[in-house]
Amino acid sequence: MLLDRKYIEINNQPDESIPDISSLTVSIFQWNTLASSLSNPEAFPFVNSEFLTPQHRIPLILSEISKACIDSDFITLQEVDSTDLKQKFQAKFEEFEFRVSSAFKERGDGIVLAVNKSWEVLDSLVVRFQKNYVLDPIILKNYEFTKELDAETIEKLKETSQIALIQIVRKSGLTVCIVTTHLKAKAKFETIRTFQINHLIAIIESTTKQYDDCAVFLAGDLNSCLPFQRKIPVDPGMGVYESLLDRGYKNAYVSEREIAWTTWKRRNPPEGENKHTIDYMLYKKSVETEVTPKKILWLPYEGFIDSTNLPNAHFPSDHLSLSAVFELSKK
Repeated sequence: MLLDRKYIEINNQPDESIPDISSLTVSIFQWNTLASSLSNPEAFPFVNSEFLTPQHRIPLILSEISKACIDSDFITLQEVDSTDLKQKFQAKFEEFEFRVSSAFKERGDGIVLAVNKSWEVLDSLVVRFQKNYVLDPIILKNYEFTKELDAETIEKLKETSQIALIQIVRKSGLTVCIVTTHLKAKAKFETIRTFQINHLIAIIESTTKQYDDCAVFLAGDLNSCLPFQRKIPVDPGMGVYESLLDRGYKNAYVSEREIAWTTWKRRNPPEGENKHTIDYMLYKKSVETEVTPKKILWLPYEGFIDSTNLPNAHFPSDHLSLSAVFELSKK
């Protein structure tokens, strides 16, 4: 049985303006599912090995995806193995009338963006961060960083295998951009992640400017914790979360996220326990379209998770899923 979670209403400030009749409710589900190839006793030595097997995990993942398909317009997933997508997840998405886009690293798992067929897809793009990374003219034109990169960091930027998916979709006269990504892991690589997210933001801006008016939703595992959770300080001008806020993005989970966590796992020393926020549900209004978060999926307190942390008997991933309901309206 899955962990039982409910939606929480968000107390927004009342809008005193006259509402436009052109409004739309949009629901997004986000989850790092934990790739089957990464679910093993070596990675999770304190978890009951039974809870790491495909026999235990896949039915729970399919149950979570089914619930998400019922409630959502868009579903974003990370750490999905291509075999699991083709043999298990694809049919579930098709059952609920979702179009599925995916992209995989050259060696490893990938990301998924599923869009309900009630939405018209106008454009679709795969971003592979490693190609022409440091000399990308979009980066050089739009962003200036205060840190001069050393040779080792430049080489790591060129070697990155991370990817992103971008889709422009339309429904009821409203156009939105849906983005998902899974940035480079490990705390010490915040500089690289900062370049990755700014690279992605630049491409989003370049893509959306072709449309008259386009709000943006960015959901994914950014592998970057909130500033107050960092154990390794970052240089001025660096930081994934700061970069997103500077470019006008807001966190749907801001009230919950500032005090909570999205992943909690225990590993052997020197890594030990990891408990922080690295998964996000972000949004950005456009010139003509207002975006207002209305509900978010509740995140459990520590007492709801057993001592071995995640994954466990009731949740098949080391990451919690996020879900938010938004109202889009013309200004």
